[in-house]
Amino acid sequence: MLVSKAAHRYAKALLEITQEDGITEKVLSDMTLIRDTVMDNKELYLVLRSPIIKYDDKLAILKQIFDDKVQTITSQLIVLLSSKKRENILHQVAEAFILAYNLSKGIMDVEVMSAKELDQKQIDSLRKALESKLDKTVDLSVSTDEALMGGIAVKIGDTIIDGTVKHQLERLHEKLMETA
Repeated sequence: MLVSKAAHRYAKALLEITQEDGITEKVLSDMTLIRDTVMDNKELYLVLRSPIIKYDDKLAILKQIFDDKVQTITSQLIVLLSSKKRENILHQVAEAFILAYNLSKGIMDVEVMSAKELDQKQIDSLRKALESKLDKTVDLSVSTDEALMGGIAVKIGDTIIDGTVKHQLERLHEKLMETA
């Protein structure tokens, strides 16, 4: 997900405040809830981005959804974003907060895509190897895609290490086309 500079600024400020107050983990839970709720609900996402819907109405919707589920400071953030007519970046602020928290704790998000489902032993082995190589704690998300034909692709930040059969066949095809 692309995260705007403004979202990073709000997230950084929120992280600093929560660290001072000792409630960072609670707010992390709030931010995960907000990000997942907005991204999993297309209608809510569209409402927040709509220039037609008044910001008071957007705030009322957000309060109805989140007020009894989140910390006071998170509710205050929602009100602040709404007053600045920036509720459309709420999910980005949540994502930026999660990223900033993980960075502060030395946690690296890593996505793994494989052609076949990996068993727990393979996942644990992969996590251990990545943690050793990256010298960080790895938060691993694993997905499967049969179109990869075999092997795995690992995404670490902006870097993709593609060891899939599909990728190797594509490279072979490109080389053959160059020499033809």
